[in-house]
Amino acid sequence: MNKIKSYFQSNRILRNYGGVLIALIGLFALFSILSPFFLNTNNLLTVLSQVSIIAIMAFGMTFVLMIGEIDLSVGSIAAVSSLV
Repeated sequence: MNKIKSYFQSNRILRNYGGVLIALIGLFALFSILSPFFLNTNNLLTVLSQVSIIAIMAFGMTFVLMIGEIDLSVGSIAAVSSLV
């Protein structure tokens, strides 16, 4: 236990995001056990295709926030453009 604790303390990324990583691994394991279709190739491809649009917008927003041009209206613009 002390070895794991010292590893988390020495690694800054794991120290900051270790809880989130453990929760994601736990949810992944839980969904894999509860649903036999969760680890299906078609399911994983569907999830990746749905997340790709949001990920592209998030990468763009990251650069906007990094250069100081704070504009968080991308979600509203995406919602309006989906109506067209």
